[in-house]
Amino acid sequence: MCFVRVHVGAFVVVVASGFTTAAAAAGEWKAAYPPWGEPAAPTFGAPELWIPLIGPFTRHGCFPSRYMSMRIAVSHINRRDSTFCPAIAQVSSNFEIRYELADTSANGIGTASVLMKLLGNETKKKTKAVLGPNSSGSAKAASQILSVFGIPQISWAATSADLSNKASYPYFFRSVSPDSLVMRVLAGFVADMGFKKANVLYFDADFQSGQAEDFRLAAENVYNLLTIPYKLPNSGAGGAPVSVSNLVQVKKSLTAVRSGSCR
Repeated sequence: MCFVRVHVGAFVVVVASGFTTAAAAAGEWKAAYPPWGEPAAPTFGAPELWIPLIGPFTRHGCFPSRYMSMRIAVSHINRRDSTFCPAIAQVSSNFEIRYELADTSANGIGTASVLMKLLGNETKKKTKAVLGPNSSGSAKAASQILSVFGIPQISWAATSADLSNKASYPYFFRSVSPDSLVMRVLAGFVADMGFKKANVLYFDADFQSGQAEDFRLAAENVYNLLTIPYKLPNSGAGGAPVSVSNLVQVKKSLTAVRSGSCR
């Protein structure tokens, strides 16, 4: 018996060990005012390129780091500082990036609301693309609106495979791999390790359930693995209240995994 685990997103495959990576950017920027309009910058007075940044300011603790990365990137591009991104040195067009921030409240309704406000003022005339939001549900809501205006959207964290459908989301792009691809790679890794069965633990929520299903499809259809799902009650943000019954269900699921074999 073995209980080594891989953590991917918010669900667990009980078969192998995993790792976490983190990266951070650093650079000089001014905290007292936005990173544009600096007389000393080579882009000062150049045509403005507006790229609104939308995301869950008030719901996700990770969002401040996205904002800080945006500030640093804008500062570097406007100053044509290629220290951390050599590609900036290849930029030949003369423009100055500016952005506007909007809180999506981490849901589709909040996303639609802030986009309608953004697109209803003067910013719409200048907007060339929109960055964000975090989650797939919010990204889908945003894409439906932005597609009407022909405005591209680039998300850094929306991983639903559905968003790869260009017929439904023609202006959606992302800088992260979809869950379907990540789960297929994970299933291949599990199979390459010689395992024949995978116990899959996941929370009863859209994001985690989608990951679990993507893993199951790849594991069973591509690598001929047997998958045994264990759904845990979702007691996190937006989930069911913590109760005796769902704690009992969690214990039953974990006990079932322990009694099984990874082979």
